Amino acid sequence: MNGKRLDRVSTGIKKIDEILEGGYPAGRSVLISGSAGTGKTIMGMHFANASVKQGIKTVYITTEEKPSDIVIQASLIGIELQKYIDNEMLQVLTIKELIDTSPQFFMDPHATPSTRLTLRDIPEIIPENYMNVVIDNIGIMTLDMELKKLRIQIDYLVEKLHDMNKTSVIICDDIANDITKKVASYSVYGGMQLVRKINPYSGLMERYLDIYKMRGTGVPEGPYKYIITGNGIQLLEGR
Repeated sequence: MNGKRLDRVSTGIKKIDEILEGGYPAGRSVLISGSAGTGKTIMGMHFANASVKQGIKTVYITTEEKPSDIVIQASLIGIELQKYIDNEMLQVLTIKELIDTSPQFFMDPHATPSTRLTLRDIPEIIPENYMNVVIDNIGIMTLDMELKKLRIQIDYLVEKLHDMNKTSVIICDDIANDITKKVASYSVYGGMQLVRKINPYSGLMERYLDIYKMRGTGVPEGPYKYIITGNGIQLLEGR
């Protein structure tokens, strides 16, 4: 790419950093989507781990898991998050915790839209001085929303995170992404799709990473084959 280079923040995966000219564009939002078992949450864990190791305070916001579950899952791929939680470099927040501690935020399926937690609220729950953000995942917050309203809310979320200079990984499951016609992909600065498919020659299930969008970045054509190991996601040679 010609012109001024963007500052970068490591993805936590060396080969993806190399492909992205150093990592995710700093201060921007990247969408990671995929079906169950593709490693979406692992991508978020890699990013959070790399960030805190570089001294960047990071918040991991989950709509589905307990903090202890995130810590345990990360430890299974060699990522030890608890010590960063203990020294306050990392916070893991759940929707349930916010319900318990603040009546302003809650996830009641019978609540009216005006009283239900929305995408627009997420910037308000990011602790001060925490510069990198993982949101895992927004799917549950999008399924019952009209497309126009969803696009407005995602645009607001992405713009607000940018105004706050947050480098953000936003995760969305494929079911929600497909139902909402992939509207979130138009709002974010970059997008990655994680795919599982059967190799017709070997009959084996394989995983591929497609970086379909990354502004300000000269990304070689993919997709990139990867595996999930005891150390997380590993890109393989070739494509």
